[in-house]
Amino acid sequence: MSSSLEHRVNPESDPSCSMDTQAVLRRVSWRLMPFLFALYVFAYLDRVNLSFAALSIRRELGFSDSVYGAGAGLFFLSYALFEVPANLALLRIGPRRWIALIMTVWGLLSTAMALVHSAESFYLLRFLLGAAEAGFFPGILLYLTYWFPLQQRARAVARFMTATAVAGIVGAPLSTVLLRLNGVAHIAGWKWLFIGEGLPSIVLGLCVLGVLTDKPEEAPWLAEDEKLWLLAEVRAHESGAAAGHEAHWLHAFGNATVWVLASIYFAISVGLYGLSLWLPVLVKSFSHASDLRVVLLTAIPYALAAVTMLLVARSSDRTGEWRSERSLFPRREYGADSGRSGRCRLPGYAARLRPAALR
Repeated sequence: MSSSLEHRVNPESDPSCSMDTQAVLRRVSWRLMPFLFALYVFAYLDRVNLSFAALSIRRELGFSDSVYGAGAGLFFLSYALFEVPANLALLRIGPRRWIALIMTVWGLLSTAMALVHSAESFYLLRFLLGAAEAGFFPGILLYLTYWFPLQQRARAVARFMTATAVAGIVGAPLSTVLLRLNGVAHIAGWKWLFIGEGLPSIVLGLCVLGVLTDKPEEAPWLAEDEKLWLLAEVRAHESGAAAGHEAHWLHAFGNATVWVLASIYFAISVGLYGLSLWLPVLVKSFSHASDLRVVLLTAIPYALAAVTMLLVARSSDRTGEWRSERSLFPRREYGADSGRSGRCRLPGYAARLRPAALR
């Protein structure tokens, strides 16, 4: 396969070969991003739907603020402990099979939250849910680097991460509908909430096997020359960034940049999940509105966040703000032409690939 592709893009055999690179990127985006977006919507819902159930579950099971807070926090303890091992597993197993596995497992665990009857069972399921979800977000960020060249990644990541805001917008009315099932089949509304929002994750996890493709060279929906161009675009930056930087992954802990970025992300996460998990409780305390009205009110901040995230990402890609972060993302001079014109000459790009690239 690789030899036939090399022949097609050889300057001597086909000097006039060209393609619309923007059309290739649009096809990749439409093929992957809507599905990944849906996955993250339910992934985020499964970790924060506890906040929508908080008012009912605390009242019915008699959980104090400390019990609720400890259970909510245990998710992040296991998430942090298993994040690195989970992503090492992704590299070994492959994104498609690994994402399908962990999403199915966390869907089962989220659904099992309906069985909580004590503080101990609450703690256990939250801890296991965090371990199951640990590999998803960083795994998808890695997966996007397989498919999107550097200049398009900010927008791709933003579209993916906007799911957190959309989950808040969609989750509020969805949770309201599920909570209204209170008493149906003699099941409490908060239990219907966990069942109704956990089952879609199980279904989507099974769908991952048929929808996602691990890497561009395996995509049956891309032409062979398109695979070559996309691989060359993605790998050009990888080869430059990796040169002279081969080291054991543990050495990252001695890198000051890693700690700065980790601190920034820690601060973001504290604010994000502090808001997500406690907002309904706080709104209820000062508004004294009904539980269902409180849940709907919590959608407002997420709607504003979704719009802001997309605008910031669009600005980053259009103005080239990412280029100023040279220590993290070295500029690819060769890519300037393709970014401006939307077209490229295949020979120049294919030459950057090794012969075994598509084996």
